Amino acid sequence: MGRHGRRVVRGGALGLVVWAALAASACATKQDLRDLRAEMRAQTARQDTALVRIQNLIQQLDASIQSQTRQSFDSRAELMRQLLNIEEQMIQVQELSGQNQRTLAQLRDQVESRRDRLNEPVGTPGGQPVPDLDQAEDDFDAALQVYNRGSMSAARRGFETFLQRYATHELAPDAHFYLADVLQSIEGEEAALDEFLKIPARFPTSSRVPDALVRAGVIEQGRDNLAAARRYYQRVVNTYPDSGAATQARERLAEIG
Repeated sequence: MGRHGRRVVRGGALGLVVWAALAASACATKQDLRDLRAEMRAQTARQDTALVRIQNLIQQLDASIQSQTRQSFDSRAELMRQLLNIEEQMIQVQELSGQNQRTLAQLRDQVESRRDRLNEPVGTPGGQPVPDLDQAEDDFDAALQVYNRGSMSAARRGFETFLQRYATHELAPDAHFYLADVLQSIEGEEAALDEFLKIPARFPTSSRVPDALVRAGVIEQGRDNLAAARRYYQRVVNTYPDSGAATQARERLAEIG
């Protein structure tokens, strides 16, 4: 076989290899598309199932709220837990996909409406309002539970609702502290700093004050506002010298120098 014949054979073999590679690539691409479509269908099905579950929970909450007017006020804490659970599941659905935003918005409006109804004062048969303070600890625990599960958005709503209803309760400083922690992860340091500083401003005798001041100092130190950080740390050391927060403040002061 001549040189020209060998080039033809080699060229033909190369063409076959290229054609085979392209065919394999096309098959792989089609399979990838099929897999993607299957995953999208499965994800949509999961989201639809979750939305139906949320709608059922809202219906159950409606029944509980209606029953509350006929029964003891003690059920409000359980209603608040149900409401926070619904909000937590809505957040999970939103994370699944960006679809069904209109449905989620409608469900969110329904949840807001139920929250407003829960915040209305509940009256006795004689028409006198029942004090909300009896339920403060249960409402705080409900918010703390979703906080401990890491559901920051739902925890934020729980602590904010608690503070709206029990602004002067003995647990209010704790609610501000946890809310500040939540805000730091959601909105950033500025919002958290404002919330931490509400504790010494509004509850100067609370045991949460030194911890809040240290957290405020840490935020300022992280932003290189060393004068402000030093002021917060020094206040803790001078005013609460035997507290655990004072130990942290001294360590931080040594870092600043």
